[in-house]
Amino acid sequence: MRRRKRKPIRIAAERLWQLAAVILVLTMTLKIHSNMRELVARAYTGKFETEHLTPTVSVGEYHVLELFRGPTSAFKDVALCMLPQLLTAAKTEKGMNDDILILTATSGDTGKAAMEGFADVPQTKIMVFYPVNGVSNIQKKQMASQKGNNVDVVSINGNFDEALETMTQLAREKYLYLLNSINPFRLEGQKTIGYEIVHDLGWESPDRIVLPVGNAGNISAIWKGITEFHNAGFMDDVPMMTGIQAEGEFRLCHYLWPCRQPDECVW
Repeated sequence: MRRRKRKPIRIAAERLWQLAAVILVLTMTLKIHSNMRELVARAYTGKFETEHLTPTVSVGEYHVLELFRGPTSAFKDVALCMLPQLLTAAKTEKGMNDDILILTATSGDTGKAAMEGFADVPQTKIMVFYPVNGVSNIQKKQMASQKGNNVDVVSINGNFDEALETMTQLAREKYLYLLNSINPFRLEGQKTIGYEIVHDLGWESPDRIVLPVGNAGNISAIWKGITEFHNAGFMDDVPMMTGIQAEGEFRLCHYLWPCRQPDECVW
């Protein structure tokens, strides 16, 4: 039996930050709904190159969602500009006055995006750990040059997975707040990209979404947003998701096919 397609909700949102405000009000349990538009505007205003934060442009027969318009040119700016606003609002709601120590491990652009998002946010301190031989020179310079009185960056002898495993354990013991993509609020922030793709295409699913993959946080978040919309009955189809891993950082490929070389890992 074919599921009846619901009439799409026509959200009055010309830009991503307006769409994000509506979605966050509908999906989050925090009692800050009346203040959400203010929080979202504070998160994004003046930080992106274009007024429409992540414009969709046509390239021949394809559509390209430009996620590089943020302050660090990383797609993670979409989530990490918003997360500090949600975190501080949640602190206020819960009556918490203590400072929060935020730690994150990075093997790429998460570090700079997180530092940019939390720079000089009151009652927070952020420390970023990266493998000394595991990030590019430009990423090292980006993190080392970050301005802010509450930001710090540390290189470690080891790899990204070892750093993340250590910090995950500390977070479970409630010593710190972990910012990596295993934090569900990171995915909630990034899933709005999936909603925007559908919104920009007239509430229809694309045939395929292709994007780079590190530890699969972004592709998981976009898929979460797409499938939530599909499961609610607002679209008939879902896209094929295709993740591309760099040759020098192909952990998922190696996990799935440990005997293969990078150029053999195509699925």
